[in-house]
Amino acid sequence: VYLPYYLHHTIADITVNVSIGSVEYSYQYIIRGEALSNLYDIMPIIGMKIPASSATLTHSLTLINPFNESLQIYDVESSNSVISLKESSYQSNQSLIWNLSPHSFHEILQVTIKSDSLGMIKGLISIKTSRDVLIVPVEVEVVEGGLRCVPPFLDFGVLTTLGQKKSLDVYLVNRADIPLRVLEITTDPPMNQIAITLANHSSEGFVVVGNNISSSPTLLASITFTANNPGKFRGSLYIRNNHSLISLSMSLIEFEAMVLPGGIGFEHQ
Repeated sequence: VYLPYYLHHTIADITVNVSIGSVEYSYQYIIRGEALSNLYDIMPIIGMKIPASSATLTHSLTLINPFNESLQIYDVESSNSVISLKESSYQSNQSLIWNLSPHSFHEILQVTIKSDSLGMIKGLISIKTSRDVLIVPVEVEVVEGGLRCVPPFLDFGVLTTLGQKKSLDVYLVNRADIPLRVLEITTDPPMNQIAITLANHSSEGFVVVGNNISSSPTLLASITFTANNPGKFRGSLYIRNNHSLISLSMSLIEFEAMVLPGGIGFEHQ
């Protein structure tokens, strides 16, 4: 079955190994395919991300009847129990879900996806019509909810002069479906080498809007490390927010710095 997700050319090969008695044979088949736009203008549900537990993805499936006669939709099914379907409307004839008039455009399904497990959700939605059976691929990624730090690790590198400072910016992405307020930023272990300068924020505190997975991260603070004394330094920044779930109320970002005073000299021989 050739089921493309994108409009493109596909080239692949299939190798079939057959054993007859003590003799083995190998057959190779070259497969070429081209994905074209379909007449119904129905698109796959792919490339989206949803936060685990705290949010639900609801997607509208629309369809065009490209023919000069009515198009009947008899049945819709999902191959994955995590993907639930709700028909937008029913006709008086209960054997039909939709009866689409010629050249009309309609929303036929509300697709809802929610999962507590991280990772990819894959499935197929089957739509049986009086003309064709349409297969809609679904591929959605479930990611951790709450506030997430960008980048996840701060590397201040090697500082070679005592008193030298280096600053790195920390951004936040809110994957919850509600706005979250940053309440506190602490270091573990406590370090006087670390200074935290918050970005400009309102009188209500630093608030990150909800479920902005696809938008640009929000600048939280500039973290400055000062080389007060030699050594290797490692620690963590803990960012506490007001999420009602304890498991989503704390975000972690680790940092590392090396202070190695000195330099490289050259002697002419």
